[in-house]
Amino acid sequence: MGKRKKVNSKSKKNNKKSVKKTVSPKLKDDIKEKQTKKVKKDADKKEVKSNNKSVKNKEKSVAPKSKGATKKTETKSVNNKKAVVKTSKITNKKEIKENLDKKKKECSVDNNQSINLKKIKRHNVIRMILIVILSCVFIFCVFKITVNQIEMFIGRRESKSLIERVVKFPDKKNGDGGEDIKEPDVQIDFNELKSINSDTVGWMIFNNEVINNPLVHTTNNAYYLNHTFNKRRSVVGTIFMDYRNTSFNDRNVVLFGHSNLDRSMFGSLGDVFKQGYFDKEDADIIKIYDTNNKLIKYQIFSYYIIESEEYYITTYFASDASFQSFINTIKRRSYVDRGIEVTTSDNILTLSTCAGDETTSKRRVIHAKRIN
Repeated sequence: MGKRKKVNSKSKKNNKKSVKKTVSPKLKDDIKEKQTKKVKKDADKKEVKSNNKSVKNKEKSVAPKSKGATKKTETKSVNNKKAVVKTSKITNKKEIKENLDKKKKECSVDNNQSINLKKIKRHNVIRMILIVILSCVFIFCVFKITVNQIEMFIGRRESKSLIERVVKFPDKKNGDGGEDIKEPDVQIDFNELKSINSDTVGWMIFNNEVINNPLVHTTNNAYYLNHTFNKRRSVVGTIFMDYRNTSFNDRNVVLFGHSNLDRSMFGSLGDVFKQGYFDKEDADIIKIYDTNNKLIKYQIFSYYIIESEEYYITTYFASDASFQSFINTIKRRSYVDRGIEVTTSDNILTLSTCAGDETTSKRRVIHAKRIN
């Protein structure tokens, strides 16, 4: 066995020598290149290993410091993230608020516009209603004025025809001196008047015959405010005696009449209040004819305007003292002291009418005392 091994080893060496002898130059070059490449690779590996070792050493030296730093940086980054989140939340809230405010403003604008539109519509409706009401009032007023004018025209025509039928004025004759002499005073046909209206109690002439009307008397002070002497319903009315009076012998006889625009009834009583009225002869004399054609004359001693009341139309006085107090009061109210004495033995005539249109509460009052 030992011999075989030695022979084999010798054969191998011989083979190697033979191989070495038989290797070509090209192969030699290839082997050299491979060897140089291996050397380079080994050198590179050693360098990499040395580099890795140096890096590990550096990391080991730096490691305790970097851990604290990393923790700080981590906390900072967390805080920064939180701050960013907070700021983002704040900005989001601000944006939400701004958006809500914008929406509210838009809603308020829309609401204001809708409210304004509603107000405008409401104002337009109210305006239209007012226009309709005012136009209706205007039409009614025009209608009422025209009706009143027509009624007054009819009343004047009735009054004129009545005067022509029942009133006989005296004729004037020339005397020896060429002066006009009056016949006995006016004659009234009361039989004719009573046949027309049984409420007739007299006839009145005043203010240069501007007032020239029959007088009536009934059980209230309302009926003849809107009825004519012919008992026809009309706004003109009739001059009537207070229902509490019994005759012209009462201490205070009160007569009422409308202050009509055409100066009919008591429409001309305002002349008494004008300056210079009493300068005319007998301008202060009121003539009343009773149903017996007896002439009763009254002289004006007081005139004034006052709020509607019951005192000045008092017809009954319990004593002379109360009547004297009444006289003193109505004289004191007069716009002008006419210097006419009035006592408890006198009989007074009171004329009362509205001091304005029918809606006024003021009354135009004239007091006169009986002088015959």
